[in-house]
Amino acid sequence: MSFVIIRDKPYKIKKGKLTLKNKGISSISEIKGLENLPALKELDLSKNNISEISGLDHLENLYNLNLSNNEITEIKGLNNLRNLRFLRLDFNSIREIKGLESLKNIMTLYLNGNKINEIKGLDNLSNLNALYIAGNNITEVKGIENLHNLKRFDIGVTSKLPKEEVKKLKKDHIHTKDEGYFGKRFAKRFMWYCIGVLIASFLIAASICVINDLPITTFWAMFGMFFILLFIFSPLLIVIGKAYGGG
Repeated sequence: MSFVIIRDKPYKIKKGKLTLKNKGISSISEIKGLENLPALKELDLSKNNISEISGLDHLENLYNLNLSNNEITEIKGLNNLRNLRFLRLDFNSIREIKGLESLKNIMTLYLNGNKINEIKGLDNLSNLNALYIAGNNITEVKGIENLHNLKRFDIGVTSKLPKEEVKKLKKDHIHTKDEGYFGKRFAKRFMWYCIGVLIASFLIAASICVINDLPITTFWAMFGMFFILLFIFSPLLIVIGKAYGGG
């Protein structure tokens, strides 16, 4: 069987992946035919209304499972998915980390955007190298001492944590999101800012030249002038605009 049915509508499996994102699913039992897909490799159930993880026991070859942006309150029903490498449970309503003990092959785990107060229940995940757990209620780093392969640990803004714990993370060569994150974000925004200024300068110069039937040499001179002016003064105009709008 190469498809499943939800409310009389078929959805095909493509290259071992089944995508059922944002389909209004409240219960996994609504997916008819899922039990006939033991060879399924990837399953995307994100952005639905699922409150309970169930009906996945037979998917023993699954290595990528996405249950993000649902209404899950408890981690369970995953014990048989021992081949999982990537698991997304971010942006749910999970309060406690449990039910992952048998998933020893997981390499990347997303738990960010939940209601978790404490990091625990991860000791058996010896292959875990990336843990995303920002946007929870965690105020101290513990429960990752036995995760010797952990290299990426996103707990949010590390300035909220005791400095000693942040130093220990760095000493153990565990990278947090803070390191280089804001620099990369600035570089990306700066790149798009330059592209925007280039496009605006080109359109303004081209419009003036077309309207006034000016030569191409004049276009390039005007283009350079407008680029410099916009590049320098656009941020100032934005600040003034925000201040004026705020007033």
